[in-house]
Amino acid sequence: IESTTLISRAPEETNRSFAVFRPFSSVVWLGLIILTLLMGPTLYVAFWIRRKFLCSNTGKASPYSLADLSFNMYRSLMGYNNLLKVTQSSIRLLLIVWYIIAKVFQSLYSGTLTAHLVKPTFQDPINSLEELLTAARKKRFMPVVQKETSIYFLFEQSSSGLFHNIWKHHHRKNSLVDTVEECIQTAASPRIVCLEAKLAAEIHMMRFGRHQYHVATDNFYPQGYGIAFPKGSPYTAVFDHAVLRMTEAGLITKWKNDQLFMQDNSKIKRISSKDGLQSLNLLQIQGGFFLYGIGIVISILVFLVEYCNFSK
Repeated sequence: IESTTLISRAPEETNRSFAVFRPFSSVVWLGLIILTLLMGPTLYVAFWIRRKFLCSNTGKASPYSLADLSFNMYRSLMGYNNLLKVTQSSIRLLLIVWYIIAKVFQSLYSGTLTAHLVKPTFQDPINSLEELLTAARKKRFMPVVQKETSIYFLFEQSSSGLFHNIWKHHHRKNSLVDTVEECIQTAASPRIVCLEAKLAAEIHMMRFGRHQYHVATDNFYPQGYGIAFPKGSPYTAVFDHAVLRMTEAGLITKWKNDQLFMQDNSKIKRISSKDGLQSLNLLQIQGGFFLYGIGIVISILVFLVEYCNFSK
């Protein structure tokens, strides 16, 4: 008994043209931009509150303009020296928290970018029927099966569920092939996933170049092989006994492995969707954003202490 698997083109290395943006996910980049834009107005408001409640003289709301404060926050994020001269404790605390946030993001960015440049990353392969369905919905991959086979009828006759949803995205002309060879050859093309019995697929992939293909880590729909005889044939019992002895002795498994693994399979790269480097997401570095809120809360508490002392 063997299972059915998904055969697709070996994943290619991702384009490094935009590797500078890869350390963080798009959500993290958006959050970092918003955080940087908010820091300048936050300082400006802090200066204005201090001038209104803790200073008896009138004058400018802040010794620095909003543009100067915002630009200095950007400088700090880029690792440049601070040009602001601040003596107020509550505002100093805000700046200290921002410097910590900037240092955290600088370290995460430089370390992750170096890892992305040193270790190549590959496109996500198709390793399960669920991933195939997701890719088919996005028009990234198309399922291909051999005509008039059990796999074909499994998908074609499904009225609901995963098999039915995948089959809805098949192409009437391009998703059906006549032979196993044609199915495997088609899988070497981009955006094609061949659904085929694993042993038959392995044999043909060895012929066409195993390095061109990726075999999914998940299998489905177990199948069996047998020898057909006319009804009442006297040879049935003889063949049953002979095949059973060969199977129990492990000869069939040995012969299969001898044929499939004559070349060094350690050189064949199997890639999982969980392998390789991933961009840091918001969940992983949410602490950096929490620091911003913590800094504001602490700064408010310090300001209240200063206000109480000023009122006495």
